[in-house]
Amino acid sequence: MRAYLPQSPRLFPHLTGREVLELSRKAKGLGREALEEAVDRMGLEGFLGKRVGLLSGGQRQRLALAASLMGNPPVWLLDEPTAALDPKGRERFWAWVGARGEGLALLALHSLEEAASAQHLVLLKGGRLLEEGPPAKLLGPRGERLPWLMEVLYEESA
Repeated sequence: MRAYLPQSPRLFPHLTGREVLELSRKAKGLGREALEEAVDRMGLEGFLGKRVGLLSGGQRQRLALAASLMGNPPVWLLDEPTAALDPKGRERFWAWVGARGEGLALLALHSLEEAASAQHLVLLKGGRLLEEGPPAKLLGPRGERLPWLMEVLYEESA
């Protein structure tokens, strides 16, 4: 089993948050405890009864993450998982990443601040490999390479 979340997840707007999670749970063959853990980890209690179409972008992202990561699969493939999340949503997501145990998490991130907490970074530009290695090597022990990276990655002065 693996988790996959595209950059712009599509959820059925007419379903409630709970219905989305129930469908994911059943498709993965998981018990109710997996659903409740996902709800707790992403802080979804307050909007499970609301229709997806009425949720904010951040609430939909939390819901999509919970549906994808439910059951803690060993392989995660996530494109911009923290996009649209508020600070509390980001905190909850990164806590889940930290608690996941063994496995592989491949995350496409645009935030260098978030990337700094990774074990290994792969910097790409235009689909081409620029550099790879531990964050301290690529970013510098105190972030001294950040201005150069910003210039190279985003073609603008930091």
